[in-house]
Amino acid sequence: MVIESVGYAFKMVKEKPFFPVIIGLISLIIGGLGVVFSAIFSGLFFIPAIKNIDAIRVIFSNFFTKVSALKAVKTGMIAGNSEASYVQSGYESIIELSKSLISMMYSFPEVFILIIFGVLIFIFLLSFIISFIYIGWIKVSLDFCDKGKSSVRSFYNKFSVVFKVIASFALKSILLLLPLLLAGFICKMMQFNTFSLLLLFLMFILESYLSLKFYFFKFFIVDQGSGIISSLKNSFFLRGVTLPLFLLFILYYFISFTSSFILSIISNRAIYLVLYFISNVYIAFIWFIAVSYLYKKSIRSIEN
Repeated sequence: MVIESVGYAFKMVKEKPFFPVIIGLISLIIGGLGVVFSAIFSGLFFIPAIKNIDAIRVIFSNFFTKVSALKAVKTGMIAGNSEASYVQSGYESIIELSKSLISMMYSFPEVFILIIFGVLIFIFLLSFIISFIYIGWIKVSLDFCDKGKSSVRSFYNKFSVVFKVIASFALKSILLLLPLLLAGFICKMMQFNTFSLLLLFLMFILESYLSLKFYFFKFFIVDQGSGIISSLKNSFFLRGVTLPLFLLFILYYFISFTSSFILSIISNRAIYLVLYFISNVYIAFIWFIAVSYLYKKSIRSIEN
């Protein structure tokens, strides 16, 4: 099924050789403008912090000192010093950052709250933009699997679909995080012995498996209008796609790594960036159509 899906993707590229570049440019423009808008809008919440920058700098002075020490230890570690001192210095930096944040929260509570809001809004807007672009690629690839063609108009999607994808992704992340937290708690109780490390390894395999099982929730939302919970449920119980999807992931990362390695020999920065963009656009286009073909074939087998 993997060879069949990849072969179909190459067939679509052959029929529409310039379409991936057009979609890639649209994604780049939307992403660039989205990042700028997110930064400007969320940056408004940081204005009070800028007005009190001198006082805030004093609060974080100890943290900056620890970071400087961390860099010095890292330089020394490269020269052959102990790794333990680097770990200890990093731990002290994290502790000092926590103390500085708590001190800032008490000294400037309004500023601290606004900064938190600003960070959260920036993350949300960025997630919305990434999801919007990702869903656009899914819609286009599904069109190619259904009709053998698509258009730029298909890249646009309703905001309600984007919100639904974000909500489903958040729920999926929580479901995947809970077993990991449980395993971490057990390992801490057992003081990270051999059994606990084996448990972590098994948990990593379980997390990877569940990630593959839940992967198609976005396709169910875009293609069938499934709900937040039903999309995850439908994706989990979709049969015959887990192993092919895993193999497609391996193939994707192998080709991406090989492409980046070959392009790294190009010394001209401008030529490198252009070729890097074009190669990644075509790799992504083939990937999305191959995965969409896998999804569609599985759905058709169920309907038949």
